[in-house]
Amino acid sequence: DAVTTETSDGVRTVTIMKAGSYTITGGSASSYITNTVIAVAEDITGEVTLTLKKLYIDDSGLQDVSVISVGKGTTSVNIVSYGKNVLKGPSSYSAAPASAIIYAADSSATLTLSAATSSSKLTVSDGMSASTDYGTNDPSDGIFCKGSLVIESGVYVVVASGDCLKATGSSGEGGVMIKGGTIKLRSHLSNAIKSKNGCINISGGKVVSTYTGEDGINAKNYSVNISGGTVSINSCYGDGIQGEDVNISGGTINITTLYEYSGENYYSTSRSTYNTITKTETDTTSTKTETVNIDTGSHKGIKAGSKACTYSYSSVASDSSLVAGTTYTDSASGSLTITGGTITIDTTCGNGIPPIYLTQSTLSPSIKNLTTEYKIK
Repeated sequence: DAVTTETSDGVRTVTIMKAGSYTITGGSASSYITNTVIAVAEDITGEVTLTLKKLYIDDSGLQDVSVISVGKGTTSVNIVSYGKNVLKGPSSYSAAPASAIIYAADSSATLTLSAATSSSKLTVSDGMSASTDYGTNDPSDGIFCKGSLVIESGVYVVVASGDCLKATGSSGEGGVMIKGGTIKLRSHLSNAIKSKNGCINISGGKVVSTYTGEDGINAKNYSVNISGGTVSINSCYGDGIQGEDVNISGGTINITTLYEYSGENYYSTSRSTYNTITKTETDTTSTKTETVNIDTGSHKGIKAGSKACTYSYSSVASDSSLVAGTTYTDSASGSLTITGGTITIDTTCGNGIPPIYLTQSTLSPSIKNLTTEYKIK
């Protein structure tokens, strides 16, 4: 009664019902298991360990499902790789793409990835084409835990249209923690590593992002903390690293960001219409109206903090403490602190994009007082 199997509409679901250790094996590099998903049930008290032992699953023929899912209320799950393992997600969707190829649904969950040997490998790939039209839907992520995602050891390759590694976190708690392993990431449309409401901590291992449609590392509302390991972010069409606070105390960091209109003036009217928008902004304190011909996005090497902003609401809820029509101001916040490490940043072709961007004018400590070498192209 610890494991159940059910087949419905051509989909075989293997469900883990109780805490304990389970080994899952099957398929081969030349003959994948198909139309099969693994579900860890809701509300399991205690730890669940799944050892993937030479497991090959190809669910490209399915729609809207995760290959491995962990239900709400189940908060402690370990995935251990043994030998080579490959999980392929759906190649199309009907109602909406699955949240991720590997997905843990509880905001208090900790999903920990490790390996039986240093060479054990897990490959996770989103079967969607890079040109898929998602409409108003979010693309599937690679590995996503709503609480904390921890990587301790092993070799990982994650290819996704959405975020490759993602953990939502809450109020600065939780997020993504990388302690070791070798991790290769590619996101067609989104970020390599993201945590919306938690922190991203890298203390060891080797992280290589080969391509991202958005940022390499994004902890927009909270901290990115790098104290060791190697981080290489290449072919990044967003910011290399973005966080409210970015703290670097060790490790080796290499960042290359790209901009498809490199070398052109941001406001050139002769620019191609591809990926462009026209936006008109009126300064209410004068008669000035500015029209910007493109949303340039953000392509900094390292971006820390939030800009000062002024805003108002045309209407508010009856129980709100805000007042309609009142102007509110938020001060600039956040910081970049560098106390160690070797950092190389290339923001491409002298197009005016700063390699390091701060919303406030202070940098602590002063770069000139550091003995560590910093290379900025």
